[in-house]
Amino acid sequence: MPPGRCILHWRTSMTTTTRIQVPERTAWAALVLLACPTVVSAEAGCRGAEAILGAARAAVQRGDLAAAERAYATVQTSHPSCAEAFFELGMLYDRAQQPGKAAPQFERVVALTPNNPQAWDYLALSLEPLGEFERAEQAYKKGLEVNRGPQFDYFLDYNFGRFLMKRNRLEEAAAHLDRAVALAPHTRAVYYERAKLREKLGRYQQARQDAEKALSLPDPAGIILDLQVYYQLARIYSRLGEKDLAAKYRKLAETSKVPLASRMLGGR
Repeated sequence: MPPGRCILHWRTSMTTTTRIQVPERTAWAALVLLACPTVVSAEAGCRGAEAILGAARAAVQRGDLAAAERAYATVQTSHPSCAEAFFELGMLYDRAQQPGKAAPQFERVVALTPNNPQAWDYLALSLEPLGEFERAEQAYKKGLEVNRGPQFDYFLDYNFGRFLMKRNRLEEAAAHLDRAVALAPHTRAVYYERAKLREKLGRYQQARQDAEKALSLPDPAGIILDLQVYYQLARIYSRLGEKDLAAKYRKLAETSKVPLASRMLGGR
């Protein structure tokens, strides 16, 4: 689990953004909700709704997502100021790759808790696949403005950096991905993405260093596979004229198997 986050935030609207598929990964998603149900701080708005929220989380745990959705909707109706009910339902829609349903949930969360950087991050990530790029950028920037305190989002710079890279704003992206590496130095994905950016910028030696670092780091959740890094290194070494090393990593990529857990992960 990434430092400072209850949720594997690789849902980042990136093309290789990893999301938890429903229902295959429902048990994992439930563990997330049960392990840290207060990503949105518990507040007076949820008082009296604890039992129904508990029932919603239990429904997620047993894989009954329809029941979970009904329970969260009940809380939202009876306790319209309960940010947790909107955040957690948004998470479920996010895992189910339904950004059109997730975005309104996170919009409600930021209206209720405007100083929650994680909520702004998730809102941005939900808006991206909907083509709402200007609104997504505004949400990222708002998240960065309030990114402090116990809800500090260690991957907000990472997500915004990827967003900017996709928009071909490479120098801006570099500043955020540099910060992402500083904030999560033991996370494979931050090096992998910065290597991709540096390759785009023609900084092949730096890209090689980042890609080698990415490969050296474990990624038990299967967010960035060895296979992906092998292809990246093969491409970078080819750019550097290192034919033997390029061939080595190309062969590793061609003979690698995708772990079963990673086959269950979706992306966009």
